[in-house]
Amino acid sequence: MNEIYNSTDENSAVESDESNYYVDSTGEYLSAIAKIALLNAEQEVELSKDIEAGLYADFLLEKSEIDDNTIGDETREDYLQLKKRGEIAKNSMIEANLRLVAAQAKGYRGGSVPYLDLIQDGNIGLITAVEKFDYKRGYKFSTYANFWIRQAICRGIANKARLVRLPTPVVAKVNTLSKVKGELETELGRCVTDEELADAAGMTVADIEKYTGYSKSTLSLNIVVGGEDSTNEMGDIIPDSYTANEAQQGLEIENLRKDLHEIMSRLSERERRVVELSYGLDDGRPCNAVLDPA
Repeated sequence: MNEIYNSTDENSAVESDESNYYVDSTGEYLSAIAKIALLNAEQEVELSKDIEAGLYADFLLEKSEIDDNTIGDETREDYLQLKKRGEIAKNSMIEANLRLVAAQAKGYRGGSVPYLDLIQDGNIGLITAVEKFDYKRGYKFSTYANFWIRQAICRGIANKARLVRLPTPVVAKVNTLSKVKGELETELGRCVTDEELADAAGMTVADIEKYTGYSKSTLSLNIVVGGEDSTNEMGDIIPDSYTANEAQQGLEIENLRKDLHEIMSRLSERERRVVELSYGLDDGRPCNAVLDPA
């Protein structure tokens, strides 16, 4: 297995049911990574040394090209070998820790982002951890990698879970607020008020209202409702309040116009003319001039 497993298998038949496709792909992926041997502490250190040397060799090669400094063929060949060895070590370190990503991603299931997408985001964090890991500090790689994996998964959720993307700091606030709310409701055994939530979260009531509004999910108006055989969409059954108000206002104006016309018909021609000029019924411009007697 020479590269991170891709959730889209080009050789597999396209499933008619997308959910079944994801279930099958998840099972295949987890089975594949379960066959990869894990590393012990000594192996992690040895691979990390090769990765570090390979990254440094790659840096020197790029610097030589930019600065146009000529290095000997033997030296260049040595650098190329170190770079290649580092890439192999990097792939080995990544593959051996794919199960770590899958385990971390499990904690974020249940939302709108599919499990395999969570894993792919976590794999990006794993790659970052492999490149930044400092074996000389003496701690286990998994301890260090967990931070980068979780960060990448959370960032992926923030980018994918909403139709309207929220900034990552805002998503972090929304998630924190949701966690505090859940803990407080469990403790009290009832729904909490905005004031109670604000005190517990260290925020103002205005902040609670703002972030609660951000946490509302969106729903497509084109989603089919009413059963498998239905062709009705959500937008078909939701009344348009704006259109309804405009239609109602138009009807009211028309009724007022009819009533006004009936009342005006009872006036003499001169009285009718005075009212029309006074209120601007003809051109919308009221006139306060006094009419001369006929």
